[in-house]
Amino acid sequence: METNETTRSGQYLYAVIPRADEATFGDMGIDGARVGTITEGPLSAVVSETGLKRIKPKRRHVTAHQRVLQKLMEERAVLPVSFGVVADSAEAIRGLLFRHQDELCGELERVGDKVEMTLRVNWDVPNVFEYLVHRHSELREMRDRLWGAGNQPTRAEMIEVGKAFESLLEEDRERSLAVVKQVLTERGVTIERNGIQDEREVMNLSCLVPQAQHEEFEEAVVAAASHFDQHYSFDYSGPWPPYSFVHLDLQSNHINEVV
Repeated sequence: METNETTRSGQYLYAVIPRADEATFGDMGIDGARVGTITEGPLSAVVSETGLKRIKPKRRHVTAHQRVLQKLMEERAVLPVSFGVVADSAEAIRGLLFRHQDELCGELERVGDKVEMTLRVNWDVPNVFEYLVHRHSELREMRDRLWGAGNQPTRAEMIEVGKAFESLLEEDRERSLAVVKQVLTERGVTIERNGIQDEREVMNLSCLVPQAQHEEFEEAVVAAASHFDQHYSFDYSGPWPPYSFVHLDLQSNHINEVV
């Protein structure tokens, strides 16, 4: 259903898709709202009406947002919009599509037929410090020198050990990343590196994969994992909308966003 342009209701924005006049996707939006399209030129915005200026990131709201995107991904190319974008009106949405037409069309061509997979690699060991001590003789010698024969290291020596540990930790991460990146990129996977959450984490990657080939991603992960021993665990998830690979600034005086 093409949203009535005279409505005074706000429009919650889920995604941008190639032109789809009067498309409807059911009552599956935020707060059970009906999801439809607003079209301008070659593009359609997937929206639902809302009386709210801002949508709080409650679990039910985030779930609804994801549900709409998953439905869209099953049927067509999708450019996902981050959670929380609300326009004042249908006309504001049309204006957004008009002003950003070239950028949006370019992004749709680049990632619209792709999905995002997440790959996390962790050290599967009881103690990362002891694991690195075993792997690196310089850290082992430092440990033995400072703690050997009942010695108690000073605060300065403890800091020295900590810096050495962190340095070797990062070196091992970089070497591991280089191996995984080479294997995946040779198979056509585009990678974005995400932040590390804790010391056990070797890498956290977002991977852009053609939607028709996302099941083959498992084969690529297995191939990458074959370069590592039992002290590493590989875990992947998806497919997801390619959030990590879409970089748009859609803000205007008539658009609000929860961040």
